[in-house]
Amino acid sequence: MPAVEFPIVNGSVSGATSRDTSRPILLIGFQQEANLGIGYLASTLRQAGYRVEICDFQLDKEEVLKAAQSLNPLIVGFSLIFQFYVDRFAALATYLRENGIDSHFTIGGHFPSLSYQDTLKLIPEIDSVVRFEGELTLLELADVLGTGGDWRTIEGIAFHNGSEPVANPLRHLVHDLDDLPYPDRSYRDAAVLGRRITPVLASRGCARTCSFCSIHMFYRAAPGKVVRTRDPKLVVEEMVQLHEERGTTTSFFFRTTTSRYSARCGGAGPASSLTRSIRLDYRRKSSGKSTVAPMSWNRNYSPKCGTPASTWSTWVSNPAASKASKHSTKRSPSSRISRPSKCCAKSA
Repeated sequence: MPAVEFPIVNGSVSGATSRDTSRPILLIGFQQEANLGIGYLASTLRQAGYRVEICDFQLDKEEVLKAAQSLNPLIVGFSLIFQFYVDRFAALATYLRENGIDSHFTIGGHFPSLSYQDTLKLIPEIDSVVRFEGELTLLELADVLGTGGDWRTIEGIAFHNGSEPVANPLRHLVHDLDDLPYPDRSYRDAAVLGRRITPVLASRGCARTCSFCSIHMFYRAAPGKVVRTRDPKLVVEEMVQLHEERGTTTSFFFRTTTSRYSARCGGAGPASSLTRSIRLDYRRKSSGKSTVAPMSWNRNYSPKCGTPASTWSTWVSNPAASKASKHSTKRSPSSRISRPSKCCAKSA
């Protein structure tokens, strides 16, 4: 395939001026649950013309090796979601190297991004670490490797420089999430209480700074705006597409508890303005045939109601949800699953 020219703009791919998409890219990560991170990486690379294959990390290592041998990929990218599995990723990388896979090995995720020195030490077969939001960094890495450039100058990566780990200047976070293509969804939708559900990304970043959570550290370590939201209309369009193409009956997304969303919904308003905008628009477009379940993190806790700090609160668009019993602990999918703030208030 001939090299394709592409523009160089601030905050996007820099350094390379052309790309050769003749060799594919293999991404390895968890697919048991919806992995939107690896999905966005794949769709961004495909949008640029690369062939991308996604391999479930939980497959037998022999199957992963067979996929790598048949593809001869330019890059093998590992998506390390859980630090707990770093040893298994290390074993897989070693196995692939011992069996002749000489592709460029890179890895991303929260742990590699925040602890790149430990990652490079624990997985010595890794050539580079793509730190923090990786869509543009991984794309540039592919472009530079494919055209024979010096990939060690790319923003947002870390690598071995002899015996010492080196981290290049960080790349800015993606400024406008609406510029990203819809993520690849090469996984089977989960079924909960008889409904097929799939997650939808409506925002990135978190305004909170909870000491037990790595999310705020992840989004504050890299330069750029921390909390960013998508246009609610584009979120609804994605949800409608999921319903029409995959038969998804319930979509959910995560939102923070700040008022930063109100600007995307027509002006000032409470934190739920984005939720309300998406719910109402989706109800109109789906004619009530499907359910939208925006989910938020509820940080309230009281030993009296036994609700942990990590409780998910769920709302749905079905009008019947408001008629569900306020005290029932066995709710249908069309009801609010938990509301610890009111539970605690009544038991206080």
